[in-house]
Amino acid sequence: MLIGFFGPMMQWGKWGKWGQVVVFAGVVFMGAGLLVRLVPAFRRAWKSVVVRRLVFLGHIGVLVLAAMYARNLMTSATGLPGQDFTLGTSALSLLLYPFAWLWVFVVVAGLGVMIWQVVVFARMILHSVLKVVPSAIVRRWAQHAAKGMHRNFAHLLGGFGILLGLALPHDHLRVYQPAVEGLARWAAFYGDYQAVTRYPGIAPGTRVLLHANGVYSTATVQPDRSIRIDVGMWKAPPAVRAE
Repeated sequence: MLIGFFGPMMQWGKWGKWGQVVVFAGVVFMGAGLLVRLVPAFRRAWKSVVVRRLVFLGHIGVLVLAAMYARNLMTSATGLPGQDFTLGTSALSLLLYPFAWLWVFVVVAGLGVMIWQVVVFARMILHSVLKVVPSAIVRRWAQHAAKGMHRNFAHLLGGFGILLGLALPHDHLRVYQPAVEGLARWAAFYGDYQAVTRYPGIAPGTRVLLHANGVYSTATVQPDRSIRIDVGMWKAPPAVRAE
């Protein structure tokens, strides 16, 4: 925690350019200390059957969340309903599964930091109130409330650092959305589009996917290795009388 506090002081002197580095290092150390502190609690919790069942249910929920992300992303990438691309959306769900967990971790870390912040500042206020009461018993309570306060405050700052470390890459994911949409079109190209040879009204060898209400789409590889998707309305060709 002291490393982080020295950072702002260094910014005013000749070492100003290193001030932000020192602040960042302090937050990283406080975050690492908080994680190390939580490892025994995680180990004890993992021994509980209830916790393992909840983690299993959490995996299922994150899979559903990743499938929702994948469907919306496929819709954005193709301009067509994402549910029509069954295999492509499923493959994209596996790719987005870690990022769905990242969103869950951001939410959990944010709630944890909010609750811990209330607890730490409540203890600080309780200590400030109790230490002025002229009673030996109350003063012992005040000393008990102040016990480990500096460590708790450092853990709080470490929690903020962990939350910031998780939130920054999550917010930065939108920068990579065009690249992920390109992967989504390739997944749809190999997973859902089929090269038909005998479908009436469609040129042989065209990779096509049939949608609802007579709508169909075709996918072609462009010279720049991108996937072009065209949409058309299927009409039955005129029947040919057999001789």
